[in-house]
Amino acid sequence: MTAEEGMQEIWGALCPDCGPENYKLIAREVRKLRDQIENAYVDVVFDGPPGPESPRFVEVENEQGKSIDFGKWMERSDGWWVLRIPVAGGTLG
Repeated sequence: MTAEEGMQEIWGALCPDCGPENYKLIAREVRKLRDQIENAYVDVVFDGPPGPESPRFVEVENEQGKSIDFGKWMERSDGWWVLRIPVAGGTLG
C-alpha cells in the first residue's frame, strides 16, 4: 500500500460520507487554501518613506489593495496613540 492509498483509506474511515474517491479533490483544495494563507500579507500604507519628516499613516490594506479594519486605534495612559493589532486570536483590550 502506498502512502497515498493509506491516506485515502484513513480519509474514508474518518469521513465515510466523503468517500476515499474524493481524497484527491479535497487534498488539492487544502493545498490551495494553504498556499493562499502562506502568501497572504497586510500593507500598512504611509504617504512617504521614513526620514527626518515622518510620513503620515494612510490606511491598512490586504493583498488585493483593499482597505481593511486591522486593529484598533487606542490612546495609551502615557499619552501616545497606537494601532493595537491582536496576535493570533487575541483580543483588543
